[in-house]
Amino acid sequence: MQTELPPNLNIPEGVGPHEGHEYELMVSGQKRVALFSDYVPIEFSFNPAAIALGHICHEAALRTIFYLPGHEQEARELLDLSLRPQLGIDEEIETRIGDILGYRSADIQTYLLHARRLLNEEGGR
Repeated sequence: MQTELPPNLNIPEGVGPHEGHEYELMVSGQKRVALFSDYVPIEFSFNPAAIALGHICHEAALRTIFYLPGHEQEARELLDLSLRPQLGIDEEIETRIGDILGYRSADIQTYLLHARRLLNEEGGR
């Protein structure tokens, strides 16, 4: 059963969802790095397609990153970026994270617009 997220947490329309599709995107080569917090999808544990995957775990921050061969440096950069404390949204960091995670530029811009709107709504309360 899928639970509906509160509207402000939903993926904004216009952003290609990766959540729940990371493994298949990596198998097809459309995604080179995947980041998980709190849990790792079972397909990454069993790797049914037997794709070559590297991984980095940061247990204290509950982060696990999987990456395809040749993308370890991006995976390490992603870990570093994801651990940086942020107040509000740093568009440069969010853009780089989106790029590493394989989102299209248009998706990243849509996400940033959504984040700006959320911040404006929160600031107006």
